[in-house]
Amino acid sequence: MKLKHFYKINQNGRASFGSGYKIPDGFIEYSKGQEPQELLNALLIDFKKRKKQEIESAYNQAIQEPIAYNVGGSDYIFQSDEKSQDILSKVIVSAPAGFETDWLDIDNNPVHVTLDDLKGLAQAILTRGQQLFAKKVQLKQQVDACTTKEEVEAIRW
Repeated sequence: MKLKHFYKINQNGRASFGSGYKIPDGFIEYSKGQEPQELLNALLIDFKKRKKQEIESAYNQAIQEPIAYNVGGSDYIFQSDEKSQDILSKVIVSAPAGFETDWLDIDNNPVHVTLDDLKGLAQAILTRGQQLFAKKVQLKQQVDACTTKEEVEAIRW
């Protein structure tokens, strides 16, 4: 007996497919390398969905990455994960005018900062986040415009 390849298009437009010696009810046989267009279209939906998930994951990682920021003429690297951003926001909102403190860099070394330094750091994180969000949106739009699996696979974060 020869191994058969089969598929069906589900109500959501996505494909279920498999291989075996018997074709299940509701499935259609096809030859590898000669997939019917309706199967290719359904598979493209899956490729696009996975690529968008990959883009979303890369975006979520990128917005959490440490960030470089200049304080007093020296460059430092600061944490900018969600917890660090939350703390930074709380300090900025509650700090009085003229506030100064030591803020820890990525290596936990104290860096003397003013309230304006902290506001600048928050602005740098926000600006980077907006740029990354715009990149995410643009890449997802590119995915939507793709008409082949190869075009989808060529899109990189």
